Amino acid sequence: MKKRRALELESELLLGVSFSHSSEPDYTKIEVIQTFPGKGGSIDNRKLDKVPTELSYDGDKVTWGYQLPPGAPRFGCFKLLLDAKTGKTKFDDPNLGACIDSGNPNARLALPRGKNATDLTEDYLRELYKHLMNRLEKRMLRTLESTPIQFILTTPAIWSHEAQQQTSTLFSLF
Repeated sequence: MKKRRALELESELLLGVSFSHSSEPDYTKIEVIQTFPGKGGSIDNRKLDKVPTELSYDGDKVTWGYQLPPGAPRFGCFKLLLDAKTGKTKFDDPNLGACIDSGNPNARLALPRGKNATDLTEDYLRELYKHLMNRLEKRMLRTLESTPIQFILTTPAIWSHEAQQQTSTLFSLF
């Protein structure tokens, strides 16, 4: 995969992607990507500003966001495991317990066998990047290859420096 440069990514439990041409001095023409693969993301023609930060695995095949069918094994909240030193706080979502892997007494959150939070974050960012570049290729048919792109990845301020740095490092792989 060819290394590219940037757009804007916001990281929460859902992720939004937008882009703008720097030729617009006040950035008033920001385009938000509102269609994503899978039912609810683009198949039914609804426009959505964000996509769930969830993955599922079937062997080597990765599905993400709206591609996950109801009842499919899904892994979310993996970003919360990027910093192993972060403990529970009074501000944690009370529904976070639904992500706990009861079959693994050593895990606080469910992760697929043989993968860690870094692996899942990288897989998710890779799928998002592929979708983004596909959308840009359709939008900028003749000019994408010659257009410099700068990616801006934001992470929640409350995240530890370690988690922010890991996310940034992983995204720089693309």
